[in-house]
This record gives sequence, C-alpha cells and structure tokens, in this order.
Amino acid sequence: MLAISREVACFALAATMLCASAPVAQTEADHAAIARAALTEVIRPGYAAFGEATSALSGKVDTLCKQPSDVALKEARNAFATTVDAWSKVEIFRFGPINEDHRFDRLFYWPDPKSIGLKQVQDALHRDQAATLPYELSKKSVALQGLPALEYLLYGDRADALAKGHQAVDGTQSLAQIEDEASFRCSFANSVATNVDRIAKNVIEGWCEGSAYEKAFLTPSAGDPAYHAPKKSRSNSTRRLPLASSSSATRSLPRRSAHRLLWRGRSLRHSGEAASPFRI
Repeated sequence: MLAISREVACFALAATMLCASAPVAQTEADHAAIARAALTEVIRPGYAAFGEATSALSGKVDTLCKQPSDVALKEARNAFATTVDAWSKVEIFRFGPINEDHRFDRLFYWPDPKSIGLKQVQDALHRDQAATLPYELSKKSVALQGLPALEYLLYGDRADALAKGHQAVDGTQSLAQIEDEASFRCSFANSVATNVDRIAKNVIEGWCEGSAYEKAFLTPSAGDPAYHAPKKSRSNSTRRLPLASSSSATRSLPRRSAHRLLWRGRSLRHSGEAASPFRI
C-alpha cells in the first residue's frame, strides 16, 4: 500500500503544480494529459491488479469447496486478504464503470452501522439456495454480494467447518448436519467470489481502450453530463489520488469491533488467527 500511496501522492502533487504553473493557453491540453496519465498509470493498473486478485480468489474458494482441508481454507483466506489489498488501491475511485449497475456497493457494502448486511448473510445461511447461484445472487441485496459478505463466510462463526466438516464444533450436531452446513456455506462463498470476480472484470472492460468510458474521460464533450470539459476529467481523478496517501485501508477501518470487515481479514493472514471478525 505504501508504494502505491507514494506514487499517487506524487502524481497528484505534480498534477496540481502543472496546472498552477502552466500558461492559460495550455490549460486544456494539460487537463487532458493529466487525465490520460491518471487512466493509464493509476486507474487501469489498479483495476488490473484487483482483477488478478479476484480471479485467484475465485479459484481458491472453488478449490476449497471441491477439496476441503485446512490448507485449502488457509489459501482461500490468503487470497481474500490479497484481494482486500488490491481493492484498497482502487476503492478511492468513485467514478466511471464502477458506478454502473451499483457495482461499488455490490463489491463493498459499507458502512453498515446497523449490521444489516451481517444479518442478511446470516439469514441466507439458513438455506437460501439463490445465494449459491452467482446469477441469482447478483439480483439479490448488495449486502450479500461482495467482500464483506465473503469475509464473514470465510472468517465468521463456524467458518472453520469449511475445512473441518468432519469435526463437531460444539457436539450438538450430527456429522451429516455439520458437513451439510459446511457444503452450503462454501457454495455460498463460491457464489460470492464468482460474483466479485465478474464485477471486477466488468469494471476492467469498462475502462479498456476504445470503451465509451475512456472516450468520455479522455475526450469529453459539451453534451456529456459527467465530463463536459477536460478539466472535469482531471478534477475527478486528481482529487481522488491524494486520498490513497493516507491509506484506504486505514480510512475504511470501521470503528465498532463488530464491523472490522475487510481489513480484519487482511491482518489475520499475517497473524494466523482464524477468529470471527464479526463476533461481538
């Protein structure tokens, strides 16, 4: 995170100095150059890294479901933590294709001060079959579709059953009940991971060369409500870049212990701890 923070902070500073010192005649050209640099040097690489992480995450969760084990669960959690790191570097961008089809909220339903998302995930674990089908899941509440939901499925109460379905957690359930619980939970997690990966890929495609978003961002027109002038594109990008210097992970850390969502998952990778980040 530190590397990307320095990069974007320096980029934003340079952009600000450039605009302040450039002659008036060069202003429009400078705005366009800054927007292009933001797209090609920060936005696209950031989302590309996020897409690579979500692909790996989807694969690891799928493996966990097909071949459950302690190692598979650990690898899925590590992949989740890597995805969180990648997301923290693009979470600051609240414009472009991430705003289409409620993609941002579907990826990251937060803040959630009343624990609505957590309650919905817990309710879905009571055999909401639609939650195990990516296409059906994409039509359900945004709180069920993204990284916060997946963290609970991988780290929350009884998540260890994903790897140890043959071991009774509290001795009150039969072997078949526990294995069935673990299987459903993993199918739900697999569905969420697939959904997250698809959203990431859609955002990457939305910013690709020749896309409508690229054209609107780099060559704005007077009739475009979002980007009607080059300076509008520059403003949208550079005002976001300095935020990364304070670390998105730190800014997004929920205050209440019951809501240590994504960033708790990242810290668990290094500590080896597997306790639920949602336990109150």
